Amino acid sequence: MEQIIIHYKADEMPTYVREQISLEVCSLFLPASFVSAPDRLTGIVSIQDGVSLLELQTIRAEDALRGAANLLKGIRQAENHGIFRGTYYFHPKYMYYYESEHMIRILYVPYLYHTEKQTWGALTECISELKTHVKEEAAGYLELFIRDMTQYQTISYGLIRRAERLIEESSANHL
Repeated sequence: MEQIIIHYKADEMPTYVREQISLEVCSLFLPASFVSAPDRLTGIVSIQDGVSLLELQTIRAEDALRGAANLLKGIRQAENHGIFRGTYYFHPKYMYYYESEHMIRILYVPYLYHTEKQTWGALTECISELKTHVKEEAAGYLELFIRDMTQYQTISYGLIRRAERLIEESSANHL
């Protein structure tokens, strides 16, 4: 089983976040088990079948858009469970793509963005990284989605529906 070991300060991860990640309540986060010590918390994170966004090979636009849409849905799900964007780090090196599920899952790394604009900018950069793994002739679909993300600046059903329409279009064009 492929895994990552990550160390947190003892007070760096709220108990409710640790419990939700352990129980896999939120599909956004990579599953993990935790071991507590007085001065630190150690996470044993499963990345089986996942590929780092930085190591991803070429994928179809349809798959990249499904991954992006599912990422947004996962962020909404996490927020519904009290884990708010802006309190964990968005960076491609902490994101893994799961081809069979068309999911992007995140390694939980506590971080505090000071504004929604900073959070949204970091998330948009991650989708831009995903775009670099799409064939050039299909990258326009991701560019449209990134433009829409920049315009909406929030995770709305309209943005998710836009991703779904782009998925249909890219699928119809076999990109």
